[in-house]
Amino acid sequence: PPPTQHPPTTETYTNTESSAASDVYKRQVQASSDQVAPAVRIVSPTSRSNYFSRIRSVDLAGTAFDNTQVAKITWKNSRGETGTASGKENWAVAGIPLDRWINTVTITAHDAAGNTNTASLRVFCWR
Repeated sequence: PPPTQHPPTTETYTNTESSAASDVYKRQVQASSDQVAPAVRIVSPTSRSNYFSRIRSVDLAGTAFDNTQVAKITWKNSRGETGTASGKENWAVAGIPLDRWINTVTITAHDAAGNTNTASLRVFCWR
């Protein structure tokens, strides 16, 4: 199940300062209190933690959810290669390269406040 939704709050602070010329100006700063990480899930080719492949690449798809908005979905494989998925709440990645034997592909969901969460799939490739 997705995490409980808590609407973010934004506070505006006004700071009045004087410059050298005695001009008074105001500066407003907005701070977001969104500290809820997005949820991310891999659903294809499997929702399990392990997958067996006979080809040297894998296509992944899944879902993501956030209390405000999912900003982007990224991936990283065991070889250190990275990329960005197409879509956000329903995302997909085609052709993630695999090495022979054991690979870990990590999917990261990012929200606009910089919170992240990951899901991983261990792929055994024997070609």
